[in-house]
Amino acid sequence: ANYLKELIINDCKATFENLELLLKYTPNLEIFSIFIANNMDMFDGIRWQKLIETSLKHLSVFKFHFQDKKFDKPMQKLNKCRKMRI
Repeated sequence: ANYLKELIINDCKATFENLELLLKYTPNLEIFSIFIANNMDMFDGIRWQKLIETSLKHLSVFKFHFQDKKFDKPMQKLNKCRKMRI
């Protein structure tokens, strides 16, 4: 995985912790796309920022696709994601 430059994960069901473990083995990743549905554990901008800054130093493209079919607390969810600054 050291030579992996691009990773696309569709319909991710992993926990954030398991995804962190996977991504720590891809230090040269340049492009990362992830598609997540209904997993609020993954909807944390600060946590994503920390992971990218510490484990994905060569990342130039990050595509985060999130779908939440529950319409409760939409502003709270949006604010949680907005915290990421990269």
